[in-house]
Amino acid sequence: MRAPRPLCLVLLALAVACATSDDDARPEGPLPDDAVFEETVVELSGETARVVSTRALTVGEARRDNTARAAHPIGTEPSQIVHDSGCTFAALWLYDRADGTGNRICFLGAGTAYLASHWRFADGYWQTWELGIGSVWPGVASGRLLGRSPDGLIDASRMDPQPYTQVWEFAGWTSLQAFYGLILYNQLTLDS
Repeated sequence: MRAPRPLCLVLLALAVACATSDDDARPEGPLPDDAVFEETVVELSGETARVVSTRALTVGEARRDNTARAAHPIGTEPSQIVHDSGCTFAALWLYDRADGTGNRICFLGAGTAYLASHWRFADGYWQTWELGIGSVWPGVASGRLLGRSPDGLIDASRMDPQPYTQVWEFAGWTSLQAFYGLILYNQLTLDS
């Protein structure tokens, strides 16, 4: 007996939702200003992504930076942002929490970064920057986050693996945006 197509789609969506990593399922309550995370700065040049620096970043610093960036005219550099690490206003800021706090990775330049190649410490263990939930604040460049299932998903009508791709596009100089996905976003592209 064949299950009705709507039931197959519901079961498929449930299976995909259960496949997200542990950090994407954690509740996101407010964090204290003294909670410490990490900031990583990456320069992109085509297919090459080079880590420039890492440093400790408190939630209070991230909130201050976000407030300064939001209050400043588009295309200018707020003086309140700490630039010890190179995470400038022109960079794309990617956070591992939807509220614009937590670990932050900044991308400068133009090109593609494979997020499985970059690491962060979250929830007591090391994880890649592949994310199903987070927030992004574009700088000067537009681009996209791309999620692609490695093995494909089952098409209920044909029962054979079909690749699944999701894309979160963003324009340059837009505000902080939370993003959510059915699968993990595993690639970031910044346009020149």
